Amino acid sequence: MAECALETLKPIAFDLSAEIAQTGRFVLIDNYQIAGGGVILDVDHDQTDLIAEHVKQREKSWRRSRITTVVRAERFDQRSTLIVINGPANIGKREVAQLLEEKLFDTKKQVYYLGIDNSLLGIDSDLNTDSLRDEYIRRLGEIAHLFTDAGLILIATVSDLEKYELGILKTLNHPGQTLVVGIAPETLAQSQQDLVLDAGVDKKETAARIASLLTERNYLPEYYL
Repeated sequence: MAECALETLKPIAFDLSAEIAQTGRFVLIDNYQIAGGGVILDVDHDQTDLIAEHVKQREKSWRRSRITTVVRAERFDQRSTLIVINGPANIGKREVAQLLEEKLFDTKKQVYYLGIDNSLLGIDSDLNTDSLRDEYIRRLGEIAHLFTDAGLILIATVSDLEKYELGILKTLNHPGQTLVVGIAPETLAQSQQDLVLDAGVDKKETAARIASLLTERNYLPEYYL
């Protein structure tokens, strides 16, 4: 027996065993078998979470280029950012992302659309299906950090993005910027998104609205439109 500190990437509901014994217990499952268990004694509110600690260590080890983000922005005539297009599955997020990429690329912007298939074909090939979404979110954040540090605009789609997942993306992409566009979103509040659009809006119009947002937020020059 031992007293341990456990941390989860996903939020979970629980009670302290001293308050409600029945819901203050837990079991650990490994490969569909019970591998351990215990009772919940306390909550450590001051403990640095794993993602934040990872970013802290990453920044300590990172040897940044002498070409700063400001210099890259001047060269590329744009500010880098991660654009996350969020919403329910099968409402055309991928088409919007591709149209946006084409629209920006046609005006000589440094932009890339990272489709989920791209990740599955290499970056995530070592993952099992149970952990695929969580690991995809984490790796998307790491990839976004590389792209935004290089001065690019990265576009990605995520279905039914949760608040805690958005927090992971923003933390991993730091100090890069993150914009969230919701298309008929069901999982995030409007205040957590930079632009919310109806699913019935024409896909080309949706891409144009996102491009306008980039100009309004000074990611693209005023004369872009």
